[in-house]
Amino acid sequence: MAGKRFAKDRSEDNLEYIWKGDSRVLLRKLHGVDMQLQKNKVVNLLIASKKIDGIVIKPGEEFSFWNLVGNATKRKGYLEGLMISNGKLLKGTGGGLCQMANLIHWLVLHTPLTVTEMHHHSDALFPDVKRRVPFGTGTSVAYKAVDYRFRNTTAYPVQIRVWLDSTFLYGEIRSTVKLPDRYRIVEEDDHYARDPDGIFYRNSKVYRIITDSATKEIKSKELILDNLRRYPEDECYQIKDKIYKNKDLYKYACNIYQYLLERCSYQDLIVVCGHKEIYMIASFLACTFAVTSDIVEQNKEISIGVPKKDTDIYIVDEKLETVNDNEIGEMIIVGNSVGKGYVDENLNINRFITYEGRPAYVTGDLARKNNGKYYYVGRKDRQIKYKGYRIELSEIEKVLNDLDCVDKAVVTTNQNEEGIINRIIAFIVIRDNSGHNVRDIKEAVGGLLPDYMLPAIKIVDSIPLNENGKFNERIMDCRKNEG
Repeated sequence: MAGKRFAKDRSEDNLEYIWKGDSRVLLRKLHGVDMQLQKNKVVNLLIASKKIDGIVIKPGEEFSFWNLVGNATKRKGYLEGLMISNGKLLKGTGGGLCQMANLIHWLVLHTPLTVTEMHHHSDALFPDVKRRVPFGTGTSVAYKAVDYRFRNTTAYPVQIRVWLDSTFLYGEIRSTVKLPDRYRIVEEDDHYARDPDGIFYRNSKVYRIITDSATKEIKSKELILDNLRRYPEDECYQIKDKIYKNKDLYKYACNIYQYLLERCSYQDLIVVCGHKEIYMIASFLACTFAVTSDIVEQNKEISIGVPKKDTDIYIVDEKLETVNDNEIGEMIIVGNSVGKGYVDENLNINRFITYEGRPAYVTGDLARKNNGKYYYVGRKDRQIKYKGYRIELSEIEKVLNDLDCVDKAVVTTNQNEEGIINRIIAFIVIRDNSGHNVRDIKEAVGGLLPDYMLPAIKIVDSIPLNENGKFNERIMDCRKNEG
């Protein structure tokens, strides 16, 4: 460490010019990871941010993550969070601090500052959920042994500002002068490859492009990362044997087929469907079938199958009397496979009933029967069927309204000429002075909702209400196709 001067002075006052600012969603969807570890990470980041926020790195000084943060121990208030060790996801005290190092590194890459120590993050362990940065640009930190450092090689002091709210981690690099150049980080030739042993690798090249802010001329294009990352075996899907469980089997299954066909040589997609209120894997047996090129090319309609042996399916009217073939009615599932009801007994009313002396579940699904097979048509209530999933619009509204930057949000749908839902739309009033935009909201919601529930976002000045104080969807209909 001889000759190195680590930055230690800080200032509560912002240096005048922002060289680069960005934010990261705090809570991300991570398959198989307890969300409590993500919440604990937020606590850890808040503690560490107080050690870094406001630090001023003078010309010739070096920023060291661990020199400022110190050992993340329980005594200091750090909680158990997600950590990566030897390429595996583990739990450990102070877990999650990599996210702050990642953000700082991303900011530094957009400046003339010089990185002196960084260790590539095992990005392959994380899904590309709403990824906004090139693969492989993350950095790991582990106390003392694995640090993140950069040196101020400019003639001006720079300042790091980091802070959090309930949704985002924010960061800025500031200085006393304007940055004369614009820095862009781009990823090219991102693809997957498999070696002769069947091992999958992810490949890409990451470049830093420096452009003169005044003339807009490109001054340089520098290769900063040549990715070749082996993917964990449990992340490599065996497409041939994979069973997809989905109930919207018409165009959605065909779209999946087309997607897979472009990426592998297997010809069949196996689909299984059923209601979660029914025991076992599904309420149907013959709904397990192959979507083939013949079905896709001829645009054949796909049924949701026929009942399994211990189950009967009825299409009924409002009086629970069966309707004729090809007539649309509500689908009820009858048999011993039907569950006993929801934990919240208020939800059981008119849902779990006795029909012809046997337990039955009233699905709320509109369907029709033709030649012994059943075809899904739509939903009766505000619980919709979209991309094969049953979705409560109120659940999306709750997630949006819980964001600090949202004053009011309502969620509705858009339908095509055939009455099929083709989009979920959220109308949002932004809280005063929050400074957030559509991209910020989409990224925040992307960490809290599954992909199939993500709505299109439209920011509005106000939400129109009817005379009863409820959302006036008729007035808002004209805005659905705007933007």
